[in-house]
Amino acid sequence: MSQIEDVSGSTRLPLDRDRLTVLLEGAPWADVVVHETVGSTNAELVDDARPWRVVTADHQQQGRGRMARTWQAPPRSSIALSVSLPLPASPEVWGWVPLLVGATVRTALVGRTGVDIGLKWPNDVLARRAGSDDEWRKVAGILCQTATAAGTAPLVVVGIGLNVDLTEPELPVQTATSLTLSGAEPLDREQLIADILDGLVRLQRTWEGEPDLGALRAPYVEHCVTLGQQVDVHLPDGSVRRGLARDIDATGRLVVEGDDGLVPHAVGDVVHVRAAGAAGPRSAAP
Repeated sequence: MSQIEDVSGSTRLPLDRDRLTVLLEGAPWADVVVHETVGSTNAELVDDARPWRVVTADHQQQGRGRMARTWQAPPRSSIALSVSLPLPASPEVWGWVPLLVGATVRTALVGRTGVDIGLKWPNDVLARRAGSDDEWRKVAGILCQTATAAGTAPLVVVGIGLNVDLTEPELPVQTATSLTLSGAEPLDREQLIADILDGLVRLQRTWEGEPDLGALRAPYVEHCVTLGQQVDVHLPDGSVRRGLARDIDATGRLVVEGDDGLVPHAVGDVVHVRAAGAAGPRSAAP
């Protein structure tokens, strides 16, 4: 088995497909693909839209997030994971999918690492910086895309990029972090992937049929550090709306209170400016 060392000299092992398959035994995944290197895990599933497939890789060369941002990490330092799931039957749930995936990832990370994890609307997973009471940094991002193929029901391809053991010099930006830098002990990537996939199976079962939106919404709202923050929402037309992030509405939109009242936003790049009225939880711009 080949090994790669990070800049501190620690050894990074490749993903072990056999071990991952054992960890997923009994789950509904029809296909589990582990690449050494891949262009984009999401693109592979979008191009071959069949349900219940898993694609992961030690190194992703063309990873991207929302707003066409690129996502890169040194080989074996992260988790690049994509899965294809049946799209929720109810259109009311569609806007919640990336948020619910974020809450699912959060649950898996807290359960496995004990790191303090929060959520930033709409698709970022944050970790509290070790030794800090109020500084959050991005540890994972989520990209959801719909996909269809002839003779199949619509799917959602869920892409997750998670920084596992990147060191400070390896971080792509100063506002990013990794689980290790946030205080986690050395981690087994296969186990983390299995934890996340188990959570996604439960989530998909929950959103089937006519789900209770209130029950789906509660875990996200509870851990969303965007709420209560003064935020700048950078909109696709180039404009910026500043206000207080008040709520997440029934369709998953961020409700911001500004000079012209309460306005819901379905899309936009959010920058946390400060906690309202205090120096509370704060996350930097992505």
